[in-house]
Amino acid sequence: MIKHNKDDKIPRILQITGGMNTGGAETMIMHLYRTIDKSKVQFDFISFTDAKCHYDDEIKALGGRIFYVPSPKKTNLFKFIVDLYRVIKQYGPYHAVHAHTLFNSGLALLAARLAGIKLRICHSHNTLGDYGHILIRKIYFAFMRVLIKLNSNKNVSCTKAAGKFLFGKRSIRKQMFTVLPNAIDLTPYKYIDLNAVRSMRKKLGINEDTLVIGHVGKFGEQKNHIFLVRLAEYLRDKEVDFKLILIGQGDLKKQIEAMIEEKQLNEHVKFLGVQTNIPLYMRMFDVFVLPSLYEGLGIVLIEAQAAGTPCVISDTIPKECDMGLGLINMLSLNAKLDSWLNAILNSSKTKRISSSITTGVILKNGYNLDTTVKTLIDIYQLSI
Repeated sequence: MIKHNKDDKIPRILQITGGMNTGGAETMIMHLYRTIDKSKVQFDFISFTDAKCHYDDEIKALGGRIFYVPSPKKTNLFKFIVDLYRVIKQYGPYHAVHAHTLFNSGLALLAARLAGIKLRICHSHNTLGDYGHILIRKIYFAFMRVLIKLNSNKNVSCTKAAGKFLFGKRSIRKQMFTVLPNAIDLTPYKYIDLNAVRSMRKKLGINEDTLVIGHVGKFGEQKNHIFLVRLAEYLRDKEVDFKLILIGQGDLKKQIEAMIEEKQLNEHVKFLGVQTNIPLYMRMFDVFVLPSLYEGLGIVLIEAQAAGTPCVISDTIPKECDMGLGLINMLSLNAKLDSWLNAILNSSKTKRISSSITTGVILKNGYNLDTTVKTLIDIYQLSI
């Protein structure tokens, strides 16, 4: 039984996320939720799926509540607004509603405004690159931008590129949004056990001389796993001794597994599902590869750089992901696979930087979790 909030004096923020699985935005929200003083402010969450999500148990243990509201795709725009309105009225009061669902945020914040929520926050975590130029999407996006403009009274973005994408070209010049860096907890990266890294490599049956290429990401269109399959096939044909480690889950995982089977790449590719000890894996990778079609930032790149791991990535990813450690190598997705191969081989020869240096530089770049939490408290207009 979910308790009502009528007698709860702790301000609650309703986070509209769609489902708390292990995506970049969701992971960032959990970093903030773990760090923020929950005796002074609490989070509740709206999920668009009634299936259990990765972080659900932890959210409940931290004092948060999760409410299921079917997405507009499952019902319709009007019913989504009505359902969300009812949750806000029934389980509030809420100090603020914080929407993280890109263009869908306009609908969520309209429901919040109708429910009398004074602070309505729209948070951009992504771009769509060329995928935002399809006519039907452009029409939908234009309509949703109007809803966001009318119903959001505080705009937030993980990068300038993501802010420009959601809030418009003039939004940077007019300072229409606050950049809230996707800070991570750097503590586990400061003390990575190299013996544990070697043990993990051995457990996975990877020889010392084998090139380990890593990727962490949801199996969806955005992360471009099909490109990784093509790349693995090319490396195999070039007789490179390598292992491609894929960490994550998602709707397209079975499709990618079938492609690996069809191309007889099983010997070279390992699917590890969702993993919790990401710092250890990041350190184990010789190279981290991220050929995304689009990104808001790519929080996994902050994690990879924190571990001192060189990264070969697509040039569709905002340059703000580069912490200035000399670990980022950007290539066009239209470049020949040989160029990607050379970049991977050259990057794998990069001398590993100590974690004390990497974490220090990342902190100086503004990816300090405590500072980010303080900024978030300011955004929430709380004095705690």
